[in-house]
Amino acid sequence: MWIKFNSYSKFALRIYVGGVNAITGEPMVPDMSTLLRRQNGIEKKQDYVVLPSQPWLDGIATSPGIVKQFVAVPYKSGYSVEHQITGRETVGGIQFEVIPSFQNKTPFVADAFKTPMEQGLRPGTFLEPRPLQLAIRRGKTISLPFDSSYTVEKVKSFVEEKEGFPANQQQIFYMWEQLKNGEMLSDYNIQPGSTLDVVVGLKAGERVYPRLCGGYSGVSERQMSFAAGGSIKQNIDKDTNNPRIWNCDRAKIFNVQVLNSVHFEELTCMAAPATPISIATYAESGQPFFDVYNEAPSSGLHGAFEQVKTVAQLDSIQGGLSASDAPYDMDDPDACLQRCKCRKNLVDSM
Repeated sequence: MWIKFNSYSKFALRIYVGGVNAITGEPMVPDMSTLLRRQNGIEKKQDYVVLPSQPWLDGIATSPGIVKQFVAVPYKSGYSVEHQITGRETVGGIQFEVIPSFQNKTPFVADAFKTPMEQGLRPGTFLEPRPLQLAIRRGKTISLPFDSSYTVEKVKSFVEEKEGFPANQQQIFYMWEQLKNGEMLSDYNIQPGSTLDVVVGLKAGERVYPRLCGGYSGVSERQMSFAAGGSIKQNIDKDTNNPRIWNCDRAKIFNVQVLNSVHFEELTCMAAPATPISIATYAESGQPFFDVYNEAPSSGLHGAFEQVKTVAQLDSIQGGLSASDAPYDMDDPDACLQRCKCRKNLVDSM
């Protein structure tokens, strides 16, 4: 898998695979080793890519100018980068933290580097906060006038009034955290314009996933994690901007879950894409390999991924065979993840 970026404005983008930063290898939630490094004065590395200068990202930055490709693997298979770095697998998927830059022209958004008068505001001007967005289902969003003193019950009552869903059947989430009755929006640092996810009828113990095709799923076996694949050349562009241009207060995080091909058709009503050919098949056909034209010299940016093994290496360890000789049995849940010599794959089994 690879990710292509398209942006006309400057953004800093942090990418996490299962909550592990794809550039530095550090967990999204700092662990003890992270805190010790910072206390010992070790300089914090650039943990994001800069848009639009970074055209794409194909994998985790394992060494200067080299990444190991993103490979989707079954959730809790033990192959994921998350499991190999943290020793557990609780997040899965891939997460994006988008940090905008301060803009020169912000007529309706306060600029921290300008006075109100410099932004065209006059005495007596009243600025109404942006409304709260409530994501209900199938892409539908309703707006609620923002007030940080609103309680969770107030929000649920508003949803019941507008959509008819009983308040006692609603669960409301912000940034993956469930809001508790009796608490106010200010208790969660929810700001004007924020989006809350409203889930109706979730069963006890069922896990919430971000919106998939406008709906929700609590079926954990549909979820995929990300492991490391083969190494390819790719540079992580160094940020040459003044760090003060990044508007961290307006940063947004969203989560993306990846489906295996068996469940893709079920949720999208479309046939799953064909499985890409292997690098060996590509080479045997005599096709050329390319370098990126005029790519800048390596910035040297990479993370602490020394302990992360590729899917092929883990297959070899698990089966005691080389990656090219390891068998693959579609009916064996403990089979190696590589297709190896077997022509059968999940798409063929739909």
